[in-house]
Amino acid sequence: MLATLAAASALLLAPIPPVKAFDLPTVKECVGARTLTFSLRPLPRDAQWTRATVTVDGKRVKRINKPRPTRDIRVRSLPLTTFELAISARTSDGRTATVKRTYHPCPQGAKPTITIPDGPPPTTLVTRDLLVGTGATARAGKDAKVHYVLVTYSNRKEIDSTWGTGEPFEFSLGQGFVIKGFDEGIAGMRVGGRREIVMPPEFGYGEAGVPPEIRENETLVFVVDLVAVSS
Repeated sequence: MLATLAAASALLLAPIPPVKAFDLPTVKECVGARTLTFSLRPLPRDAQWTRATVTVDGKRVKRINKPRPTRDIRVRSLPLTTFELAISARTSDGRTATVKRTYHPCPQGAKPTITIPDGPPPTTLVTRDLLVGTGATARAGKDAKVHYVLVTYSNRKEIDSTWGTGEPFEFSLGQGFVIKGFDEGIAGMRVGGRREIVMPPEFGYGEAGVPPEIRENETLVFVVDLVAVSS
């Protein structure tokens, strides 16, 4: 009888498998903006998460008391070299969950600066690889995650960027969900790469623009970092 009770207790307190405890980025993604976002998954029945501890290369960088399931937890100021992320968490009923993963930063590691040259803008779509990636290739029909900075050609003003939040923009490539220059300009990039894309008006917002930030017939200049590709 005692042996049976002991076995049952051990079963109840068995560690929670990482896939059921954590919602983490895949290791196939590079980490952009030196920020990684994850969350804890909801627990069954009446159990609650009581705390979570995050370490990077063995050093504790964050401790969260009573973390809320599915609420984003951000780890900032990550290394610019490959690092090991470890998370340990405990529940109100005494169970634990742990995970270790090795991530690599996107090679650029920092927000780019865009310089607009003197002279008239180009009349065709122009792309220039500032850094060639080594990961998966962005192709039509695949989902892409990117960081980007957008500057208007006429007044050299930055009007949009994902770097402030650290959250990449995700979209399905080649399906017409974004402006034409984004669909065509990102195709062929590889994860970890950085590309400058100069878009004449017909590849951006055309005659209408997006007042007041984007004037009519405005040429757009993007620098895009490809963070991840999935199908």
